[in-house]
Parts: sequence; structure tokens; C-alpha cells
Amino acid sequence: MSTRRVPVEFTRHQYFYLAKELINQSCDETDYKEALLRSAISRAYYATHYLARNYLIKDKGLTPPKKKIDMHKWVIDEIRKDSTIGTVHVQLSRLRDDRNRADYEDTIRGVRSIAEGAIRGAQSAIDTLDST
Repeated sequence: MSTRRVPVEFTRHQYFYLAKELINQSCDETDYKEALLRSAISRAYYATHYLARNYLIKDKGLTPPKKKIDMHKWVIDEIRKDSTIGTVHVQLSRLRDDRNRADYEDTIRGVRSIAEGAIRGAQSAIDTLDST
């Protein structure tokens, strides 16, 4: 007899929870602290990006660009136009810049500070998006 598995919906909040967990893990003695912190920055950005994207599509009824490569810019530009959600676009832009540095630059000074700032910025933006 087989057991049917009921799929559990993946929420983009899980990326944010993972980002926080990665920062916690980076406090342990490990050879890959910087990789954990860089990954935390990336996950914090993607959590915020996807929640903002879903807000624009589901709540605002906007149609995203056909080219996925334009999606990140589109989300930030459209969020910037929405005065009902305050400064989410500022946090999202900052998170995107930090994510690009974390993913593409070989050397980053103060990566822990950047990761902790990414968590704070993402938390603020997510709280705002969740309250709409």
C-alpha cells in the first residue's frame, strides 16, 4: 500500500529563515564561514525579491516582463512606484547590490556586517510586504 504525500507549499519566507540560520551557523568554527555569510546575503535578497514580485503580480495585478532577465529591475522599478509600501524599494535595491557583491566579487570586506545588514533590511521589507 502506498502512502500519498500531500505537497507542502513552499513559501519564499523560507529563504529568509534559511538566511538567518546560515548566519547562526557561521558563528561556529568552520572553514566555510564566508560561504555561509555570502549565502545568507543571497537568500535574504531572494526572499525579499520573490515576496515583492508576488505582491506586484497577485496583489497589484501587474504583468511581469516576458524576459526573466528583466525581472529584478522590473520588481524594483514597480515597487518604487508604490507609495503604499514605503521604502521597500530602497531595501530591495540595497539587498540586490549586496547579493551581487556576495555572488560575484572575490573579496568583500566586512562580509558579516553586510550579512547582518541584509537580514535587517530583508526583515523590514518583508514585514512591510506582509502587512499589506
